[in-house]
Amino acid sequence: MKISNRLKHVLSDGDCKDLNQTTWISATDGLLTASQPILAVWALTKALNGEASVQMALISAACFALLLILRRLILWPTTRKLYNFSFSFGLTQRRKLLHHLVSLPLGAFNNLNRGKVSQILSEDMLWLENHISFTRPSILRDIVAMSSLFIAALIFDWRITVICLGVMLLATLAILIMRINLHRGLRLRSAGMGFAAQQIIEFAQGMPVLRAFGGKSGARDQFEKAVHMMREGFRKGVFRNAPLGAAYLAAIQASIGVAMLMGVLLLDGAVIAGGANNIANLAPMIGAIILLTACIPPARSLNAYNGMQILARISDENISQLETLPSLASGKIDSLSDSHDVSFEKVSFCYDAEEKEQTIDDVSFTAKAGTLNAIVGRSGSGKSTLMHLLMRFWDIEQGTIKIDDKDIRLIKTPLLLDQIATVFQETMLFNDTIANNLRIGRPDASDDELVDAAKAAQIHDFIETLPTGYDSLVGVGGANLSGGQKQRIAIARAILKDAPIIILDEATSALDPENEAAIQQAFLNLAKDKTVFVIAHRLSTIVDADQILVLDDGKLIASGVHETLRKDCEIYNQLWAYYESGQGWQIA
Repeated sequence: MKISNRLKHVLSDGDCKDLNQTTWISATDGLLTASQPILAVWALTKALNGEASVQMALISAACFALLLILRRLILWPTTRKLYNFSFSFGLTQRRKLLHHLVSLPLGAFNNLNRGKVSQILSEDMLWLENHISFTRPSILRDIVAMSSLFIAALIFDWRITVICLGVMLLATLAILIMRINLHRGLRLRSAGMGFAAQQIIEFAQGMPVLRAFGGKSGARDQFEKAVHMMREGFRKGVFRNAPLGAAYLAAIQASIGVAMLMGVLLLDGAVIAGGANNIANLAPMIGAIILLTACIPPARSLNAYNGMQILARISDENISQLETLPSLASGKIDSLSDSHDVSFEKVSFCYDAEEKEQTIDDVSFTAKAGTLNAIVGRSGSGKSTLMHLLMRFWDIEQGTIKIDDKDIRLIKTPLLLDQIATVFQETMLFNDTIANNLRIGRPDASDDELVDAAKAAQIHDFIETLPTGYDSLVGVGGANLSGGQKQRIAIARAILKDAPIIILDEATSALDPENEAAIQQAFLNLAKDKTVFVIAHRLSTIVDADQILVLDDGKLIASGVHETLRKDCEIYNQLWAYYESGQGWQIA
């Protein structure tokens, strides 16, 4: 969408109205800017015509002072307003983009460049904010100023003004051609920056692996390739347009020289008609040349603003590409009963629509509220995918998933996610305080509730040893914590949310046996009257489950309790045998 349309979509009606008012004020500022040289030329021509007087000098000085005061009076509040609009726009647009990202199916992130997303939310937004607060009003001011100066010059001497204007139109043609090439070059620069940002993220996150395996050279080569791509795009944009930019500036300056030359040629007739000493014949020409010369600074500025405007347009294009990614449609059901039975009815799903083999194939089962349901199977059998479908990270292709006998696709997305608390296999913490990480699923939780959840997850005593306790920063991705500490904070987060459906995806894999036993008891207390799903490779942790679901190649091949499956399910017996043999494994 166009930047102007984006402003209408993002800013409130009141802000849009005020922004339109600043447009008129910017135009007024351009008129006042042009009025200063126009006033000076008026005073000069009066003097050349022999009409100078003390009174006229005082009037001119008073007018100059008034123009300066008027400009300051309108610029100060207008500049403040523009920056407020800019910050308001940036904040609202970022929120909209983040909400859109949250609504995307996880499949969209497989092909989404994280560096590009970072660039959109940072640099691209800055260029749009700059467009609102500076570039847009500056372009309008300079266009109005130049137009006013040209009109005034036409009044003084239309002949040399028309000639000058003709040369300047040729310069304008150069800048239009330049915009096309500059857009291409800056587009390459933008793509290179996104690629480079992605490489920086991967380089930083993969540093332990790179150091352990001596792969720094290969990663550095990839990063340098990304930087080269960014630099090459910018270089092409600059080099392609440098001659045109120089031609534009030369044409602007040459237009004044051409105007002066034509003035000298036209002066011969005036001299013959009125005599060499008739200064009055020179006044209009001199006034027009001065006014045309005053057009040079705003014309140069427009050349500089050209690049800024293109960067803002490219930023708008990048944002539009992100916004066009289709999000999951939200349902209309906004309330559920206290019953939270979960049922899968003939559910099938495939990550890639072109693949023939289903990741989840015709799975049906029911998990009653208040029961513990374990999901087991070989790696890649679809255990985590099954739970991702329940959280509607993707939409299923066939079948139905129901909560409280309602299709989850018909439930409002925020309500659906409120029903589920999850501890993922790969713990994700944000670079914020421990308290804020715990409150992600329940922002209104009290400090006492925070402490109770941390105690249940066996992490409170450790937090108390930190200098700032719950206000301690966890670092990027939880870098300041060990694997077990991160996992216990994630468990405390799930306990604090107190949702009716709980999903534990290898939730105790990074814990020592002592803490694992204590947290297993915390889970038992937490799971009362809740629907609990546990994905586990340590089969000893799920032997008391009310229902064990055995998956193989995306199919549900058996379900039941531990004793029954030990008797009747060959794959479950194999998994149990692998587990027992792994328990006794040691280095000789």
